[in-house]
Order: sequence, then structure tokens, then C-alpha cells
Amino acid sequence: MHVNWTALGSVFLVSLVVTLLVTVLFAVGIVAKGRGKVVMAVGSFAICGAVTLLGIAVILA
Repeated sequence: MHVNWTALGSVFLVSLVVTLLVTVLFAVGIVAKGRGKVVMAVGSFAICGAVTLLGIAVILA
């Protein structure tokens, strides 16, 4: 059995970065909503949703 460690490392790094990005954007959306900046909150949540849907599409492909 051969494991492509470079590809595995790439997948790990990309998933780590995307997880942190979605977490930060969600937190920004919550803080923005609390401060009354609705447009910023909706934008942050929309980006989170788009990234999530893209991830689901990649998994199903």
C-alpha cells in the first residue's frame, strides 16, 4: 500500500485553513449582527454558506 504523503499533507492544510476561515467569518457575522451591522453579518454568513455548499459539492463529486 502506497500513501501519497504530499497529497495528504495538502488536503490537511487546505482543510485546516478553510475550517479556520469559516469559523472566523461566522464569528465576525455574529459580532457584526450584535453591533447592528446587518449587511456585514449577512455577507459573512453568505460566504460561510457558499464555502459549506462548495465543500459538500466536492465531497459528492
